[in-house]
Amino acid sequence: MYSTEDDDIGGVDAETRTYELYAGYRYTFSPEEEGLHPFLSVGLDAINAELDVTGAHGEDDTVVGAYARAGLLWDVSDRLRLGVDYRHLFADDFEIDFGPGAEIEADADYDQVVFSVGWCY
Repeated sequence: MYSTEDDDIGGVDAETRTYELYAGYRYTFSPEEEGLHPFLSVGLDAINAELDVTGAHGEDDTVVGAYARAGLLWDVSDRLRLGVDYRHLFADDFEIDFGPGAEIEADADYDQVVFSVGWCY
């Protein structure tokens, strides 16, 4: 996954970019039956955050963590599937160093809710 955000930090323009890679195991209940398919998932995650602040060289930090995920998939028809899932990431804090006395710590944990539409042809 990739994300970017421009923000104002204490009157200074800043750009944040994150790159994330995750993999894990997912167990789907009753996948062979039509209808509802609840699932549970766990896995490992690596996330890199880059922070560019106006007037300072951009720095980055990479942290590792684990995630837990739960969701529900619904077969609307033979070809259409709707889904919703929740994911929580448990990770170390980012520590981005801009020099002596200029270190920024940021929480890497987050919650995510995804609504999905799947189509098979």
